Amino acid sequence: MIQDSSTLLKHKRSVKDQIINRHNVKFFIRILVGLALAHFIGHQFRLSDAAPNRKFSLKNRPQKISIANESINDQTTSTIRTTTVATESTTISWQPGQLKNCTEPAIDEFPDDLFTQSQRSHGAVIFHLFACFYNFIAIAIVVDDYFIEALDKLCAALNLDEDVAGATFMAGGSSSPELFIALIGIFVAKGDVGVGTIVGSAVFNVVCVIGICGLFVNGAIRLTWWPLCRDSVYYAFSIIILILCLSDGRITLFESGFLLFIYVGYIIIMCNNQNLQRFIARRWQIFQLFNAAEEPIMNYAQTQINYGMNSNYQRFEEEMNSTRMSMNDPVSMDFETTTLRIMMTRRFSPQTRFKMAVRFVISQAKSRKGRGISRPEKPSSERRFSFYQGRTPSLLAINETYDHWKIIPNYNYNPIGFIKWASIVPVRIMFYYTIPDCRRPRFFKWYPLTFAMTIVWLTILTYFMVWMVTIIGFTFGIPDSIMGITFLAAGSSVPDALSSILVVRQGLVDMGVSNTFGSNVFDLLVGLALPWFAKILISGEPVYINSNGLLYDAVLLLGIVIITVMSIHGRRWYLDRFLGMFFLAVYAIFVVFSLLIELNVFGFVNPPMCV
Repeated sequence: MIQDSSTLLKHKRSVKDQIINRHNVKFFIRILVGLALAHFIGHQFRLSDAAPNRKFSLKNRPQKISIANESINDQTTSTIRTTTVATESTTISWQPGQLKNCTEPAIDEFPDDLFTQSQRSHGAVIFHLFACFYNFIAIAIVVDDYFIEALDKLCAALNLDEDVAGATFMAGGSSSPELFIALIGIFVAKGDVGVGTIVGSAVFNVVCVIGICGLFVNGAIRLTWWPLCRDSVYYAFSIIILILCLSDGRITLFESGFLLFIYVGYIIIMCNNQNLQRFIARRWQIFQLFNAAEEPIMNYAQTQINYGMNSNYQRFEEEMNSTRMSMNDPVSMDFETTTLRIMMTRRFSPQTRFKMAVRFVISQAKSRKGRGISRPEKPSSERRFSFYQGRTPSLLAINETYDHWKIIPNYNYNPIGFIKWASIVPVRIMFYYTIPDCRRPRFFKWYPLTFAMTIVWLTILTYFMVWMVTIIGFTFGIPDSIMGITFLAAGSSVPDALSSILVVRQGLVDMGVSNTFGSNVFDLLVGLALPWFAKILISGEPVYINSNGLLYDAVLLLGIVIITVMSIHGRRWYLDRFLGMFFLAVYAIFVVFSLLIELNVFGFVNPPMCV
């Protein structure tokens, strides 16, 4: 009888799960169909409101562009510069005061390339691709090893609250590549590469990174509802304001200043984060169910067991209960204990705790493989972390932090590791002798100089990277906005994606998801608004958006944010492989739609490049 009842119960649960899964699939399909219809209707309205000289049909898309020389009118003796766009059946001219039908290439704003267009088309562009990928790595090193550390010291010196520091300085540190790309795109390239990078990076962070994390979790892991709801609601509101600003194709001083003002509101919300959470929990009682169901420690312990690792749940729980760092005997703490205490102590900023979580994961992976880290044969509670025998570790495991790149891998045992080390060590040496490392005791108080030098290096590296991307796009005939949405967006977000995957696999899902989602607010409200505001103040003129396709990309971004939150809510705040595959599919759809929009497949949206 008992067996029959248990079998019946399992059958009911199975049927219930099938019904829920069918409901979720239907729900996702309805969302996608509604988003496609909204996009189509909005596109038709925009085409109907377009200027007469910008009405293009699918049969009359621009195919060839030519710029005529200056001609002098015999009657008025005035010089008129005429730009003509030749199509299959019509020719459209442009005169001063009218709207341009082509976009000036950003490559003209940079120095001349060593290779000609013909040489690049026949294979020389491979050098630019290599330089671009190398630049991604160099920027990641500067940001992770120097810039964020200097900002961390600056926040500690200013005695900022953890939430305020995370929403301002630390968010700026993790989003610095996108911010500098936007600055170079506005002041140097004078194109849409910066806007495209931030929009594309936002979509990559929202769906692609979370989707990849979903593929790497074992089973289903519950997410904390409050950080995701807080950031997504404010982010959706910010996107709506951005859409309104982009609707007329130009950005004014008031609009850019208003975006910055909205970010000040986000900082105020972060300052009152706990009070706001309690207020909403009391206002809507349903959220209290989510609060009661949060089990981050159990998720961590269960994931450790699922992946076949030694569970440190007992020590993890002890560190959770510890509210202050014990500084009496720092040398007696091993690396794992130190890392866990930093991760769970509110004294440190969110970015520092996230980085220590990544280092903890890497340390455990290396110790399991038996190479890279030497450990004395002692019980786990008495182990010491050290790269060299006889060296005593410091509180923050300094050797692991800034000396690991000096260890030369053995070519015979690890040839790939040796090649990676040899390719990266030149920039490591260059940064080592030009940027004072404020993590070292010798330069601990030199963080202002570290901050200044990282700004210099980020400016140089970002300028070079945007230059290379502009050349690559010009060689293949790809608009700057597309290069920003795809190539630059993914390249600037991949380091954060890899770090999030490492942390998620250890059960710290909230750290991984929140690290990628929260920084988007800074990207949108500061990464875009600050360059626009500075440009308008200097030039006294509005900033014009060349590609109208970015408006549609912003609308798609808003829809993706709504789909993401509703999908996670539909799965009862659990992240699993089903959601991971769904989010990756959504990202692929976004990339395809963006490419089709920018290439004028649905009609004339993005002016072609002038040649």
